[in-house]
Amino acid sequence: MRIPPWIRCNAARFWSLANFKYTIVVGASLWAMFIQMEYRVPSGFIFILLPWIGLALSALSILFLVKHLLTRLPAKDPLQTTLARMEWWFSLLIRGFIYYSLFLYANGKLDHSMPLDRPAELLEITGGEIGLGKLIPYSWAELRFRDDPERPIRLFLQSREERLLWGGDALVVQVRQGYFGLSWVTKIERDEEYYSKNILKLMPTAALAWRNLVTFYIQHQRWKEASIAARDYLKVYPNDYEFTLYAGGELTGNRYYDEGIPLLEHVVERKPTYEAYQALGWALSYAGNKPRAAEVLEASIPLNPDDYEAYYHLGYVYSEMGKYSDAIAMFEKTLERQPIFPEVEREIAKLRKALATHRQ
Repeated sequence: MRIPPWIRCNAARFWSLANFKYTIVVGASLWAMFIQMEYRVPSGFIFILLPWIGLALSALSILFLVKHLLTRLPAKDPLQTTLARMEWWFSLLIRGFIYYSLFLYANGKLDHSMPLDRPAELLEITGGEIGLGKLIPYSWAELRFRDDPERPIRLFLQSREERLLWGGDALVVQVRQGYFGLSWVTKIERDEEYYSKNILKLMPTAALAWRNLVTFYIQHQRWKEASIAARDYLKVYPNDYEFTLYAGGELTGNRYYDEGIPLLEHVVERKPTYEAYQALGWALSYAGNKPRAAEVLEASIPLNPDDYEAYYHLGYVYSEMGKYSDAIAMFEKTLERQPIFPEVEREIAKLRKALATHRQ
């Protein structure tokens, strides 16, 4: 028996409309799910809600199709009324999920607060999945903060975190205040401070533990602690110039000149490389010690006379010392080695004008 063309046409149209509406809802729900994982709020409620979101989406897919197939029924027909009521309740649940995710997005996106490190202990990692057109897997961690051990919480895990973490790990959970005052989590990682300090109690000369501790403090912008740990490491390993240069460069690069310059001076005195000279000269210049910066940068030139960086830095140092002729000479040498450099060309023009004005 052949199906009449008008039936096939209407069926195709109904199916298309139902599919389109369902696709929009699923797309919005997927975006909301992504926001939940990106701007994570410590809670257990969302993990109770997710299975219901999947159920609501599945129910809506059926309702959309059935309603379009029953368009010829009167609007006040009991079946139409029942379907409309069911659709309203399922849609309300999904809309609530999407609106809450929009709130989390604004709370995190507009947040400019500094992150706070909260030590925690990982109790368990568990997985789940939600039906959004197809099964979408996710994983979450149950943990407790050391400053509030009586209240375990649950958090979504990002894929990188899931690969690196194990049950029982000591953690650092990076928390931000939130634009609307709702705290959210930016990162979860192993507590290298905790592990490194425990290793150093047993083996005070463990080089890797010292380096991990300093690096942890730097990555978490805990500059005072990074400075202290770097100096202590230097007492144990005074010849590790590469790591000392890294630590000093990070400290001075973040304007902790008093803490970083001694580390760079240590490297330059014992292993004077061109890179170390540049880092120290730059730091001294920004710290306001122009004469010493000029001395360091001049000493670096014989180590790599064909590189432009020393001349470039010296141009600015001489300029700020009022040595305009010397600054022009350094910038000209910069252009000899780096011909396309509009910034330097502008500086030369400005210095020549200042020099001409000064001579009048």
